[in-house]
Amino acid sequence: MVLVGDHGEGLGEHGESTHGFFVYNSTLHIPLLIKVPGAGARVIGKDVSLVDVMPTVLQALRVTIPGTVQGRSLLSERLGTPTSGASHILAETYLPFLHFRWSQLLSLQYGKWKYIEAPRPELYDVQTDPKESKNLYKEHQAIGHEMHGRLFDLMRRYTPASGSASKDKEPTDPALAERLRSLGYVAVSAGTYTEASGKKLPDPKDRIQVYELVSEAMSDGQHGRYEESLRKLREANKTESDSLTIRYLMALDYYRMKDFPRAIEQFRSTLQLDPKFSLAIYYLGVAQLQVGDLTAAQTSFVNVLELDPTNFSAAYNLGAIYTRQKRVDQAIQSFQRAVEIFPDYADAREALGELYLYLKRPDDARKELERAVQIAPEMRKAHFHLGRAYQALGRAADAEREFKLAQQH
Repeated sequence: MVLVGDHGEGLGEHGESTHGFFVYNSTLHIPLLIKVPGAGARVIGKDVSLVDVMPTVLQALRVTIPGTVQGRSLLSERLGTPTSGASHILAETYLPFLHFRWSQLLSLQYGKWKYIEAPRPELYDVQTDPKESKNLYKEHQAIGHEMHGRLFDLMRRYTPASGSASKDKEPTDPALAERLRSLGYVAVSAGTYTEASGKKLPDPKDRIQVYELVSEAMSDGQHGRYEESLRKLREANKTESDSLTIRYLMALDYYRMKDFPRAIEQFRSTLQLDPKFSLAIYYLGVAQLQVGDLTAAQTSFVNVLELDPTNFSAAYNLGAIYTRQKRVDQAIQSFQRAVEIFPDYADAREALGELYLYLKRPDDARKELERAVQIAPEMRKAHFHLGRAYQALGRAADAEREFKLAQQH
């Protein structure tokens, strides 16, 4: 039996309230309990990592450990026959980079030393300074350089080859690499990015107050405190005026307040920073639909589906627009696309049923509407239109049942 945590909480250490922003041990140090049948209690004093859990379990089950596994089995340590040598404990966070265009953070702990790769590098003696409060990088630059080398050797070792000459500069996710390049960022080493202009990205240590302010604003928005959320986002915007995240969250607040004209303005402002931000385009389309601008909404939903073919809501809304424009064939195609993406999309199946009734295709309508009420038994209009389909097919008893069900919901 293995009992393990996934992360800690900052609780204010280093200015971080929750987790994910920094790579300090306040959020990385977690409990790990392993119960081995027949073995007594023992504390492993060495540093271990979550990547060690899988090979430990495999060895305990007498399953061959794949050569590509990064971790090592802790079974010998657990049984009291420790192996020699310290572990390399890697950690990384891309949250500052992906959400705010600040620098990502990478860290390596080896023995008593903890190194953090950042615009201003950090080095800590975690034995004498477990809270990582005194940065020793300037006093021990030789150790810092050695740890830097170890870190990037490990990063290159664990980064899959991309098949190109620049494979050492690719992240582990090729899709992520392509997305970052499209936004104007280039790899300078494994797992590290900078602006294409060569300008260094901000150090997250210098932006923690902004991050905490945005996090509080997100919580306010999620709990319906939209004015308070907007106040905090405007304050954060004073420091980060070109933040995609801040602009998008402000747009969402206006959207949730049903202030659709201002939401449209703010979503457009967001898209100036990233024209391919499909979620912003989707909500822009919904807001445009709310103000009755069908042509603009149609363009937005078409763009969304080009960028994200899995967005079934965009396909549904496009079908709704075509329906209002009396473009029945295109509406059917859009609703069909929605249910191909998400087969249990009751609203799209109900919409298809209505259109088939309009085209005097009652059996096709029946099939879609029966599926709709199976998915959503409380959907009143699906029962009503299913009753119409049964009526057209001469199934009077079934029609009467569905009409009654429609009245009950």
